[in-house]
Amino acid sequence: MPPPTRPQTARTTRTGTPTARRKRPAPTLRPGTAADNAGEEDDTPVLSYPAQDENNGGSQPDDMVGEEDKNSVALTSKKALELLEKDGLLTPAPPTTFTSPAWKEFMILTDLFGDETAFCVCNTNRKRQRTLDEFSTVAPNRPTKHRVAEGCVRVCVNDGRPCQSFASESMKALFEILLDIGKRSKARLILGGQYGLLPHPMTLSRNIVKIHKLAQLDLAALLRTLLLVPNDSMAGALTADLWEEKYSRLHYLGLTVHYVEEFVLKVRRFALLDFDSTATHSASNIENQFCGLFRDRFTIPVADIRAIFTSDSESAMLSCFNGLRCACHRLQTVLKDTFVHKDSGVPAHIRTIFVCASNLVTYFRKCGQAAVLPSIL
Repeated sequence: MPPPTRPQTARTTRTGTPTARRKRPAPTLRPGTAADNAGEEDDTPVLSYPAQDENNGGSQPDDMVGEEDKNSVALTSKKALELLEKDGLLTPAPPTTFTSPAWKEFMILTDLFGDETAFCVCNTNRKRQRTLDEFSTVAPNRPTKHRVAEGCVRVCVNDGRPCQSFASESMKALFEILLDIGKRSKARLILGGQYGLLPHPMTLSRNIVKIHKLAQLDLAALLRTLLLVPNDSMAGALTADLWEEKYSRLHYLGLTVHYVEEFVLKVRRFALLDFDSTATHSASNIENQFCGLFRDRFTIPVADIRAIFTSDSESAMLSCFNGLRCACHRLQTVLKDTFVHKDSGVPAHIRTIFVCASNLVTYFRKCGQAAVLPSIL
């Protein structure tokens, strides 16, 4: 067996098994000719390498090496790696030059000369590569839709939930998560019990605060992008409204942000403050509530906000925000003053018609027969 020279460099396949590069021929197993100092033939295969050039250490041309023995058996990459590691030609070692914690899951193979030849991954990595079919979408067939509809009806009847709950975006997001988990699972998952997929109600209640904090961070980042960063494609507008609850006499201050994303108008209600009922609805009190919200909850200075404010025609709101008046609110005020107000100059019978029509619409919206109408009033 010739003295060990620089071995072949290896690369890593998807499964983590190093294979030989094509620059140099792979080692082969050749039958031995004669045992040392015995003169007897030995059938044990030995590991041999191609002839090396004395000048540069490379492989000799084919005419100098001669025709390869027909009885030689080619080694697989896994077997070659085992033999090389057994002979001490390759040494696995953890990486030392990388600082990322992800490299703790890898091992580096080094040769006799200290050169890195391959990276071997452990079993914590993905064993099955994702295919393009997992990223495509397909419409469900009629039997599948019938099964889903039947299950949704049973949920509404047994749990007393409204049918509209299945049309919400949060319910669709939950179904997307469950479908993705089921698609990646090889066996049928357990739903209930200690080891089931569905969480316990106690677990849900414990995670409410945690998820709320994460949602607050995402909302704060969105508001900074919409209100602080000058961006022509993502600019936001704020709507503020102050009202009094009819029965409890509590006052609330609501804030909503409007923005366009992917050519779709988005509306996000991000705050509902309990306004002090003992304080007056002055511009200074409203401003203190508004500034405290952005300063304490979202760490956004109000002086740096670059957004348009929209509010109703109340004098305190206009003095506080100095923004635009809501067009719908102004139209509603004009119609009310024109047809309902006693001092509007409209005859009494016309005002009576408008009041009766308003009461009729209110009655129909509350009764069950409104479901048979083609559209909602």
